[in-house]
Amino acid sequence: MKRKWTSIFLALVLLVSILPMSAIAAETPQSTGGFQEAIFELPVGFSQATLPTRHPSGGYAIAAYSEPVSMWVVIIYNEIGAADYELIPLSNFAGATISGISYSPEGQLIAYEDGMAAIMADLYAVDASPAEDETATDESEVVTTEYVYQMPVLEGKVYRFDEIGDVQSAITVLGSYGMKALALADGTTVITSDEAACILYDAQGKEIARFGEAGQYSLCATPDTLYLISSDSIQLLNPSTLKKLSNVALTSSNLPAAAIDGDGTLWLANIDGLFSLAQGADAPALQYPMGGSMLSDPQQSITSLAVLTGGSFIAAYQAAGIAGFSFEETQTTYATYAYSANLGASSKDELTITALHDSVRLRKAVNEFQRLHPEVYVNLVTQLSADSTDPTDDAIRTLNTQLLAGQGGDVLILDGLNMDRYIQRGLLIDLTETLGDIDFLPGIRQGSIAPDGKLYAMPAQFTFDTLWGNSNTVSAIKTLSDLLNTPLETGQTIITPKAYEEWLRMFFPASGQAFTDDLGQLNFESPAFIAFLQTLAELYAAQGDLPVSDSSIQSGIGISQDEILGMVNKASLLAYHQITSWNSIPIAYTICGAQDSAYLLMPSINESTAAYQPALLAGINAQSQKQDLAAQFLRTLYSMDVQTLEQTEGLPTLAAAMDSLIASKIEESNMAEMVIALSFGDGNNIDLVQPDEDAWNALRALCDTLAAPVYQDDVLLGFIIEETAAFFDGTLTAEQAAQALQQRAWTYLNE
Repeated sequence: MKRKWTSIFLALVLLVSILPMSAIAAETPQSTGGFQEAIFELPVGFSQATLPTRHPSGGYAIAAYSEPVSMWVVIIYNEIGAADYELIPLSNFAGATISGISYSPEGQLIAYEDGMAAIMADLYAVDASPAEDETATDESEVVTTEYVYQMPVLEGKVYRFDEIGDVQSAITVLGSYGMKALALADGTTVITSDEAACILYDAQGKEIARFGEAGQYSLCATPDTLYLISSDSIQLLNPSTLKKLSNVALTSSNLPAAAIDGDGTLWLANIDGLFSLAQGADAPALQYPMGGSMLSDPQQSITSLAVLTGGSFIAAYQAAGIAGFSFEETQTTYATYAYSANLGASSKDELTITALHDSVRLRKAVNEFQRLHPEVYVNLVTQLSADSTDPTDDAIRTLNTQLLAGQGGDVLILDGLNMDRYIQRGLLIDLTETLGDIDFLPGIRQGSIAPDGKLYAMPAQFTFDTLWGNSNTVSAIKTLSDLLNTPLETGQTIITPKAYEEWLRMFFPASGQAFTDDLGQLNFESPAFIAFLQTLAELYAAQGDLPVSDSSIQSGIGISQDEILGMVNKASLLAYHQITSWNSIPIAYTICGAQDSAYLLMPSINESTAAYQPALLAGINAQSQKQDLAAQFLRTLYSMDVQTLEQTEGLPTLAAAMDSLIASKIEESNMAEMVIALSFGDGNNIDLVQPDEDAWNALRALCDTLAAPVYQDDVLLGFIIEETAAFFDGTLTAEQAAQALQQRAWTYLNE
């Protein structure tokens, strides 16, 4: 029997693959010493534990449900690693669950119950109990249990307890999805939630004021400062008057965990490590990088931090991204960190990895290598942060200058860089022997070999572009001209209408080889490029005067919501799908007819090519003094642990990892216990159809044939878009636009 879940938000399915990224800051750690990590487990008989919080004694406290006595209790530990603990029974607490606890400066305990958490607790209880007629149901039958998140008004609760654990009073908070509460001085309480602004309550539970905006915040406080922490800033407020004291900008796209230590210092934690905010500082300072720990693992997301007396701390984690997406109750892992002055990065050998952009898989490799080599400090240097507005070409020039001056990293991630130029100048070593025994996908290995027969860089992941549609339609398309001449129904477009730059982004990579000369140089004045522009302009014009979508907005899965709706409504004949992960395949497969669906690699001006976009192109700096260590890092990057990481940046290049992922998808197709339905908010749902084993095996076989690399060059693509704008609006001819582009590109490629 299968169980069906319906989400009214398409984004719930589209965004499940996002993993924690981006830094608060990129800098050298300022503190000495380090931490010994250990997994912390609750005593036997306790469940539903809350996130840990600092206890007034200097230790930490967790609320949990005691199974033996059927009661919520607070478990108090005085220090990291302590075997003994104190229990405070919350004997007259009658709520459904406890989402978290907090202590005021005077030591008073509060507990809060998030409204959604209470509803979900009931949902899990319902799902755990079989329906009366389930035993008589045929195993093949789909029993529809629709959990549609159209809830009544949510009610959260904040409870105030006395010193023996009895409830003194309670506050009801409406619209409390994602609620957090913090106990302040003199009995006041501040709460925040995803649906409401921050609310300040007095000791009698009366609302005093609302401030801030609705959204996710971390809350921390000292007696004289309230810290309101979002993903991009820290607001410092007077807790009594709510007057803003100052504002500190953050450069992270993820909400950091935050805590106050016994000295009143604010600590922040994210994937880059532990940061502190000094009094009057304009930015947090990195104190401990935490490489090799759960904190630096992109498959884990820190949800809570408590800093204890002596500098040790405890943190709580939940699985991030695809691994963390589940309709079951979320599991929390606790880890303690005992401080030691004898640990830390300052006394270690250093391996530097340089890249233009951050990457989840690269982070995973760094963390794994750091775990395997605690004697080495791995310094990951990215030139551009996720939200950087700096020009890419400026970052490239800076990196080129460093490399030519004998600087730069030991390991170079060459995405977006002119690898050919680096090879010509002898800046990369030959990796043929270093990586010779690793079983990469055959086409991608072959596509990575330079014209001189050597291997200077190897991608750790890749993507490829496809068009999906009905099998009869797809089988007739080989070239862009075929695409242009494909019959359409009245009012139908070939694909979802797009701006001209999106057409270029989609189709230029596949056609690039058609206008590349024998020396590997792009010739924009060639007849092939002129024909490419003219054909693309006809496809662009055939859309008519229609609203255009942005195919670069892929919601983390490689296919946009506009593409999905276009196919569902039969407004489009084909759907563009950039395959960055296997998790999006059921969507494309379903909307294009399931067993009647088919796909093709992007057609070019001549014919379809086995094109792919390599990413995480790793090479070793020929000027590095640590080439052996760098080679060991590359082997970690191509290891099974790193390559089998499921995320949406790209597919693995290791053959065994690809086999493993495909096998897991086949198993899901054969043994799925639930059907996921997409809903578009208008009452119409679509049950996703899982591809069968033959379909998955065909995709696996296709990956072996991809042998034509199309290297990412955002700067060059930007030139192409800018110089052809006048052609697409009819101001210039294709020949005139091509001539202007050739001159600009030649200067860039030869500078």
